[in-house]
Amino acid sequence: MNTDEIRMELDYKRKIDAMIKVLTANRHIVLATSYNDRVTAITVSYVSNGLDIYFLSWEQHKKCAQIKGNPKVALCQNNMQIKGVAEILEIS
Repeated sequence: MNTDEIRMELDYKRKIDAMIKVLTANRHIVLATSYNDRVTAITVSYVSNGLDIYFLSWEQHKKCAQIKGNPKVALCQNNMQIKGVAEILEIS
């Protein structure tokens, strides 16, 4: 591994650590979802485990329908944006 690769790896780790710190310090985040050319953004309460973010919603809510149709989402907290793929988990 050369010096530039090591520096990039360290910068990446610092950024991940900073993101986790922001997520741990907060309990609300803006969740953006979209489907069929309709975009919505709403503040949701969440819990996180590292970069895994969980929020609770009822199946009939628009964000759940949008995630089922298009799992690509974006989250925003304190001028930090996270793009990812959502998965609907069922609690039994």
